[in-house]
Amino acid sequence: MKLEEYLKAIKECPDELLPYEYGIYDNFNIFMKADFFGFIKCLTDSNKYALIDKRQIFYGAVFELNYISETIQMYMYQRNTDIAKTRHRTLSGIYSMDMTLHPNLRKDTDNVNWKRSIANVVADIGEILIKENIPACMLNSTGWKYIDRNDDSLIVVNTPEGPIKSEYLRIKV
Repeated sequence: MKLEEYLKAIKECPDELLPYEYGIYDNFNIFMKADFFGFIKCLTDSNKYALIDKRQIFYGAVFELNYISETIQMYMYQRNTDIAKTRHRTLSGIYSMDMTLHPNLRKDTDNVNWKRSIANVVADIGEILIKENIPACMLNSTGWKYIDRNDDSLIVVNTPEGPIKSEYLRIKV
């Protein structure tokens, strides 16, 4: 499924159906191919995300960010993620980083369901991916009701034509 279609669909979907229709749930992953530190800068410069922790682990860097309302915790991993290539047979290339989204259930915002909060972050990140021409894959985007189909066409991908637009987001070689 194309990213643009997915973003429109999750915005219109009732909160309670987000996991079943579009896989929006805890541990939602987004794999991307862009400069890791450039993408962190893009997020923090937007004033929607706050960097709260960073550390080095054996396979790369991990940065923890919070969405503005602190309802969603984001973990950004800088690593060679072969899992995306293995699980998605039709997508070539290796992603340079991935992001995992988790609800922060200790924070409550104006009666917004935590699944909707994750969907809002996915939509925001998706808009950045589209705007900047960043290749990406959302492996968990297959809704739970479709999980047994083994249909890769339901997996959301962003395969833009042309290079990444902002220089600081391009991978340095």
